[in-house]
Amino acid sequence: GTDSDFYKNNAQKIYESFIKDEKKLMLKKPVYPLLFSIYLKSKNIVSAEKILNGYNKYFKKDMKTIESMLANLLDFDLIKNDKAKFLSYVKRINSKEFVISRKLAAAIKNNALSLQFKGVQENSSSGKKASALRGYKLIYDDSLSTREARKNAAFNMAVLYYDLKYPKKTAEWTLNAIALMDKKDLGKMFKTLRRLSVDLYNFGNEDEALKIMIKLGNGICSDGLEYRNLLTDYFNFYLLNSASPRFSTAKFFKKCVKDPTFYSKLKIKAYDYFLSAGDVKFVLKGLNKSLKNKKVLMREELRAVKIIALHYLSQNDKIADATVNMALKKYKKKFSADMNFKELQAIQRLRKIESATMTMFKRGLKFPENIFNSRLKKRLSDIGGLAKLVYDSSSKGGVVLIGLMYENLILSYDKLITEISSFSPPKKSPEYVAGFKKSMSSLVENLKKQSQDVRDTYKKIVIKKELLTLQNHDLLNNFDQTKFPRISSDEWVIMDRGN
Repeated sequence: GTDSDFYKNNAQKIYESFIKDEKKLMLKKPVYPLLFSIYLKSKNIVSAEKILNGYNKYFKKDMKTIESMLANLLDFDLIKNDKAKFLSYVKRINSKEFVISRKLAAAIKNNALSLQFKGVQENSSSGKKASALRGYKLIYDDSLSTREARKNAAFNMAVLYYDLKYPKKTAEWTLNAIALMDKKDLGKMFKTLRRLSVDLYNFGNEDEALKIMIKLGNGICSDGLEYRNLLTDYFNFYLLNSASPRFSTAKFFKKCVKDPTFYSKLKIKAYDYFLSAGDVKFVLKGLNKSLKNKKVLMREELRAVKIIALHYLSQNDKIADATVNMALKKYKKKFSADMNFKELQAIQRLRKIESATMTMFKRGLKFPENIFNSRLKKRLSDIGGLAKLVYDSSSKGGVVLIGLMYENLILSYDKLITEISSFSPPKKSPEYVAGFKKSMSSLVENLKKQSQDVRDTYKKIVIKKELLTLQNHDLLNNFDQTKFPRISSDEWVIMDRGN
């Protein structure tokens, strides 16, 4: 037996000779583990390693025996307390020199990580961050460090630099860590890495933040909510960061998100950014495409159409009309109650009011008397119809345009009053002209009363519905003797209604 004096005194020499002299490998196979155990008990590590290497060379498929020998060797104090020696075996395992089970390989690698990180983590947790950073850097640079160790070291350095408020270093080591992560790693660390990228952007390190987002996005490539949130961050941050942003820059994730409308929705949400930057032509170009996509219905698109239409009303009413008509056609079934939809309808009504205003004065008043009377009768009928159109429109929504609607009506009254007051029948006697003027004066007074009623109605609507915009403020001051002071110079104002 192995406990006999004969075995203790002679077994080693017998086994060594047998392995040396025997030619047949299979006869030598059971002897290798026996000699290995003798060397290990006598703490002859060098000889034990040679036996392990020899057995691994000739009997590589005997995983069970190799695992047993390797585990016993690595559990020996002289090995497991020697970081360089232990890590050298981990490196050989990673290179597949030793073919062992995943379970044992994982256990050995975990021991290696504990061996490497023990002192460094103690420094980190005890507040010695500079010492911890140096320790992690040594692990990262060590040629014996496994990919797992280097990845952990890089990420821990990123976190430490984040705590120390060094954003550029945080970004550098976050990217180094991501480069060593597989898809599974990225999935586990996704929320943390996304948070880091957002914070880096907010710290002013836009380029580094965007690089992290790209690496993370390409590495994960999934279709979950978190991933979509990351892509939305990237899309929005790129637009804000780029001197000349365009949508194509965010297309790197199209292969990952299955929903074909996701990208379209991001573009529509970005219209606000371009509008705030004054790039109305670019938004108009985008709307000409997105309005044709009936699968994507978004309030943001309606709002963009409204802003574009209001912009072009005074410059190119054909563009305004075409854009509004496309939007109303697309959204009439599901968005008829939406405020933006109602305001687009109001723009349509405003255009109708403007058209009626222009048509009203297309043909001037002139004599002979029968033509004058016919055209005047038509004028009075038209302005009555225009008043009804404006009154009806003000009750249908689209309050942002009420001022312009009433402005058309009030100016039409003013123009008609001026036209009648200033008209003098040609080639008529002074007596005839005086009689004509007297007969027209009562009509003019009646029109002035109607005009004042329109002004009063407009004022009541603005005050009752609190439509305190700059446009209404200025129109009221132009049309009403009571002046409303402007308290603010922003888009919205405060009016002193007690004045």
